[in-house]
Amino acid sequence: MKFIYIILRKNNEDTYMKKIELPSTLDIDIILKQNQPVNTLKKDRLLYLIHLVYYMVVMYPDNIINGWAILNSQELKKSIGNDYTKYLQYLIENKIIERSYYLPGITSYGYRMANVNHDLIHHKIVQITDKTLVNRIKKLNEVQYVISTNLKKNYKYLKKWFNAKLTADIPEDLQHHHKYKLGNITEKRYRMSVDSFGKRLHTNLTNLPKDFRQYLRYNGQSLVEIDIKNSQFYMAIKLLMNHIQSTNSEIFNTLNDIKDQGDKIYCISEVDEFKDIAKYINDVTTGMFYESLAEGFTAKHDISLERDDAKKLMLRVMFSKPNYNDSFKSVFKERYPVVAEIFNQKKRVNKLRIDKYKGLAQSLQRIESGLMLRNICKNEALVDVPMFTIHDSIMTTPDNVELVTNIMITTLTNEIGFNPSISTKYNNANEFNYL
Repeated sequence: MKFIYIILRKNNEDTYMKKIELPSTLDIDIILKQNQPVNTLKKDRLLYLIHLVYYMVVMYPDNIINGWAILNSQELKKSIGNDYTKYLQYLIENKIIERSYYLPGITSYGYRMANVNHDLIHHKIVQITDKTLVNRIKKLNEVQYVISTNLKKNYKYLKKWFNAKLTADIPEDLQHHHKYKLGNITEKRYRMSVDSFGKRLHTNLTNLPKDFRQYLRYNGQSLVEIDIKNSQFYMAIKLLMNHIQSTNSEIFNTLNDIKDQGDKIYCISEVDEFKDIAKYINDVTTGMFYESLAEGFTAKHDISLERDDAKKLMLRVMFSKPNYNDSFKSVFKERYPVVAEIFNQKKRVNKLRIDKYKGLAQSLQRIESGLMLRNICKNEALVDVPMFTIHDSIMTTPDNVELVTNIMITTLTNEIGFNPSISTKYNNANEFNYL
C-alpha cells in the first residue's frame, strides 16, 4: 500500500509550501479551539492526516476496503512522526474520522471521514508550511514514484511507453482532484506495481476512471481501447477445458484436432455431462452471455432485466462465497449446472489460507495477466507499438489497432481454445466488434 503525495512547490520567499485538499465544511481552527488536545499537536499534521483519509478514496481506490482507507503505519511514522497515533486518536475522538475494527492477521485498521458525502461535499485547497512535515513527505514522494529495478527489467517492454510522448489533455472545468490524476501523467509522476494476488500490472492508467481515458494522448494521438468482452467469463473457459481434460481425455484430444469453433462446441455438446459447458462457451464467445442470463431471469421471474443489471448480478455470483444464493444465481445454476459446480469447486479447493472463496478470482486474474502481459504484449511484432494495459484491455494509437487486435485474437484463441469477442473503443465514442 502506498499513500498519495501532493506536488511540492516553493513560493517567492523560498518557503516550502504544500497544497492539500480537504472537505470545504472542515474548520480545524474552530475544532482545536473548542476541543483543545491534551497532547501538543501540530495543526498541519492533523490536516495532512485528514487529507489522506479524505482523498484516498479518490486517488487510490485500491487502498479502499469496504469503504475504509487503509493507511500504512510505517509510512505514517515517516510523515507524521512516531506519535502519529495521538493525531489519529484526536481526530477520532472529535468525530472527524472513524476507525474500523482491527482483526489480527486478517485486516488492518481502516479509516474514513465521519459524516462526509464525497458526492455532495465541495473541496477546498489548504496550504501547509510545516517544513519538517513537507520535507518528510517529499522524501516519501520521491520513493512513491521510483519504479523498482525488477519492474523496469521484467516489464521494460511496457514501461518504455511511459515517456514524454504520453500526455493528457486536462479540461479547465474538471474538479481539482480529477485534474490531479491527469496531472500525474502530464508531469511524469508514474506508478507501476504488480500485485501478488492476480499478478496484475497496476499503473497510472489502471487507476484512471474510464471517462478520463478520452483525455489521454500518445505523440499527440488519442488512444484506442481494445477490450475483451465478458473477460473474466471468457478466461474461465480455460478452467472448463481443464475439467474436460481431466474427466474425458479422449474428447479433449479430439477437440485439439478440430479447427472450426462451431464444430468444437458441437463436439462438446454431444457429451451429456458437457452440454451446459458447450452452451456457456457459445454464449460467452458470441458476446451474448449477459443477454442470455437476463432472458432466463425474465422468463422465470417475469421481471425485465437489462444487460448491465445482469452483468452486475453475475459478477456478484461469480465472486461470492460458494454458499451464497439469490434468485439470479439460481438462474445461472439452472442454465449452466456443471459450470456452476466447477466454479464453486475452485472456490473451495485452492491454496489460499484466508478467504478461500477468492481462489476462483485469483485463478482468472492470473490467467488474464499471463496472457495479456506475458504473451500478447511480448509478441515480437508489437515491439515498436505503443501499448498501455488496463488488465483485460490494451490501449494503443489508431494506426496500430488492427495489428494489436489480430494478435490479441490469435493469441487468446490459441491459449484458451476459442475465439474471444473483442470491442474497440475510439475516444469512448464509436465501438466496433471483432468476433
